[in-house]
Amino acid sequence: MAARQGMQYLISEVRRMTNSGTADYTVAGSAYFSDDAIQAYIDRSRAIARFIPLRPIPIRTAGVSQFFEYNLPQEMGYWIERELGSGDSGWYVKDGNGNALTINTDYTVNWDSTLVTFANDTKGTAYLLDARAYDLYAAAADIWEEKASMEMYAVDFQTDNANIKMSQRREFCESQAEVYRNKSGLSGRGGIQVSKMQRTDENWRRGSWSTSTAEPATIPQVRDPYLPQGG
Repeated sequence: MAARQGMQYLISEVRRMTNSGTADYTVAGSAYFSDDAIQAYIDRSRAIARFIPLRPIPIRTAGVSQFFEYNLPQEMGYWIERELGSGDSGWYVKDGNGNALTINTDYTVNWDSTLVTFANDTKGTAYLLDARAYDLYAAAADIWEEKASMEMYAVDFQTDNANIKMSQRREFCESQAEVYRNKSGLSGRGGIQVSKMQRTDENWRRGSWSTSTAEPATIPQVRDPYLPQGG
């Protein structure tokens, strides 16, 4: 079965990251890495978004605000399955009632800049996005690990005039897998990685993130002698 049309760009990106041809290895008569095989690695990292608000970008003309352009949510990143007319990408721009608009008629998409441009002024109407986003770094790490396993028979040997270290092929694949594994996560979709931080010096109440079973510290209440005192 052929890879989905909207995945071709993502497949090409993973090929670039992993330096993978269509028939670098053969296992049990099957050639690696076909488009289908790479798509399978990418699909493992799929994140599905539903009803995510698009962000309107107003333009001021002759004292009037107009709305043609909307940004995709930043957290979606730019590794998104594209809708190229096949209808199987999971991509939909919808109005507030859930009605899907028609791509290339009601709006167009600049996939690289994650920008949706409407054919007519929307007056700031809210629009929602359904889409599939992927972590290509995770897919690349999986493929490098697969390549390392396929180099299991790459052993070192020495002749009278040469010292061949074939094991370096496997070690290189393993090191590349680690590089891409360290990049994977939310930021792997081309977005911004977000983490929650909490100050430990304000951890006075039970039930916070701390796993300590100690009683919370008692803070004495000190009255200001220069303020009126209650009765």
